[in-house]
Order: sequence, then C-alpha cells, then structure tokens
Amino acid sequence: MSVAPANGQSKDFDWNTSPLAEAQSRLADLKAIYDKALTIVVQRQSRLPVHWRCWSQSHKRDVPKSVLAQCRGDIVDGRWLFKNDGEVDANGNATVVCSQLCYQNYSQHANERKLRDKLAVAGAEGGNLPAETK
Repeated sequence: MSVAPANGQSKDFDWNTSPLAEAQSRLADLKAIYDKALTIVVQRQSRLPVHWRCWSQSHKRDVPKSVLAQCRGDIVDGRWLFKNDGEVDANGNATVVCSQLCYQNYSQHANERKLRDKLAVAGAEGGNLPAETK
C-alpha cells in the first residue's frame, strides 16, 4: 500500500505515466482517506440537527388559535412540509411550515401580502384604484 499525502494531493506522482497497478493503489488509498473523512463529517453533522420554527409560530397574530394548537412549532431539519428559500426571517432562515394546515394559512397570508403590495404600488403610481381612495 502506497502512502498518500495527508492533504490528498501529490505533486510528484504522475497519474498519466506511472504503472497502472501503482496508480490503482494510490487511487485506493485516496478513496480510503475520502471515505474515512466522509464518515467523520457526516457523524459530526448529524450530532447537531438544525431546528426550524414553523411560520405559524412567528405569525401568531395572523393565524387562528385552532391552527396554532395543532402546529408542531419546532421542526427538525428536513421534516417540514414546505420550505421557501426565497423568503427569509429576521435571522436569515428560510420560511418553513410543519403541516398542511399551517401551509394553508401561510399561503393565504402570502397571497394577501402580495395583493397589498400590488395595491400599494398602484396607489403610489395613481392607477387602478377607485376615485375615493386617491
């Protein structure tokens, strides 16, 4: 078994011209180093699962109490029903929801917010609003 450098790079080994058996041995060594490192990194990542907060918990005034009673609140990484990477909270975390019921409320709130934004732009531009609101 040949010894591969700790950083996985070899400046003096010529992969094109060295004997095939030696190249295969070096490749096997590099794969062993990679597999060991991968195992360690995955174990380290799985020790500390990321916890997310359901959108409903952050918007309690916009969500009916019956929905909040069924909301799971904290969600372990990857266990959400829906994740919106395009909408982030004050901490920079993506918006996630834990259940279909929370998703329905989130979706309705998002649609209402988009409509309010469109009306605000239309009002600022002076178009498409009834005469009494201008």
